[in-house]
Order: sequence, then structure tokens, then C-alpha cells
Amino acid sequence: MLTGVLRQARRRSAVNAYLEARWPIAPGAWWDPRAEQYRCRRVGCLTTGTIHAADGMAPRADASAWSSDPATVLLVTGHGIDVVELPLGSTPPEALFSRAALPGPVALWTSVRPRLLVLASTKGAAAVPDGLPPGLPEGVLLHAAGSYIPLPPSRVRTGDVVWMRPPQALDWHLPQLGEVVDVLTRRLLGDGAADAFSAPAPAASPARPHRTAVRTPLGATARKA
Repeated sequence: MLTGVLRQARRRSAVNAYLEARWPIAPGAWWDPRAEQYRCRRVGCLTTGTIHAADGMAPRADASAWSSDPATVLLVTGHGIDVVELPLGSTPPEALFSRAALPGPVALWTSVRPRLLVLASTKGAAAVPDGLPPGLPEGVLLHAAGSYIPLPPSRVRTGDVVWMRPPQALDWHLPQLGEVVDVLTRRLLGDGAADAFSAPAPAASPARPHRTAVRTPLGATARKA
């Protein structure tokens, strides 16, 4: 009981902080370890095997959506904040994703295949990349319009989502998405690849390079969270 009370208090505090910072958040399905499935507010829901929006993708402006049940906190991407998801493993080495190497807030999604979630702003930038460059390691994803990720202190099937560098440590400042993509590209592919990706395309060739992006909710993917 105490664990549940503490989780509820942490979730309430986090929701209030996200709303005060005007982050686009929505309630998500919550993991029920006894039933071994996700629960939400929809009768007859068919997506109990993966995390999903509890009652729609529209960002909420008040904390009441989290008051009646242990809903998780989802960041709805594409509303001024996008997220780059980075798998951890031997290739590329985990040291590459140290906290010092990544700008902005960074969360860890714990699981048998842990990954980092790097938050970035898409507000006020002269040029916002609409995807990631080709050649990045498998599993590197961009969550933009139509997608979402669980925010700390969410509890998912595979473990907890926790902050490695919380937004409070940066006074809630988010780096621009272009900056995050540039840093990751340089570290993963080298300076030459990063320069080629960021350089403007020739006027005679309007085609854009291939990009890897996720623009559908996590519940629509094959991966179970």
C-alpha cells in the first residue's frame, strides 16, 4: 500500500511540474502486474499488451486526468517537443550516450533492451529536421507528430522510466531538435556525415535524403513496451 501511495504522490508532483512547464502530456494506460496487462479507461480495449493513450491523444491542461486512476504520464510529441529514442547496447557502446554527451533532459527506459529518450524543442527554430539521417544504428527513432513516449515516473511492463538528467537540472530548457540530431550524428557517424546531413540541398535537386522517423503511436508498433 505504501508503495502505491508513494507512486501516486510522485506521479501527482510530476504531472503538476510538467503542466506548469506547459509540456504536452496526456494520461496513458497503466501496467497491472497482477493481470499482466495494461489497463485504461476504454471498455473492451484491444491494446492491453502495450502502452497506449488512456483516453485520446489530446494534451491535457489540468491534472484531473490523473486523479481517478494510476494513469501513466505520456508526452505527446509533435506539439513543440520531439524525442529521439536511442537503444543501449554493445553497438554503439553505452559510453557513447553518457549524460555529458547529450544535450538537454535525458530519460532512461529500463527493460531487457534499455533505451535513452532525449527530449528536444521544435519551437522557434529556423529549420527543424523532419527525420533522422540514414546510416544510424538500428532502433534509433524519432518520435514526432502522432507519437508519444512515457515520462518519468511512469511504470511500464518492462520496468520504470526514470530521469538520467531531469529537466529541473536545466531549468526546463530544451535544446533545439537540430542541435540534438547534429550531436548524435557526429558521435555515431562522424563529422563528415553530420555536415552532409545538415548542409542545404542543391537548388536543382529538391529531393530530401532518406530519414528514419516514427510518426505513429507506440501502441501501433510491433514492439511491446
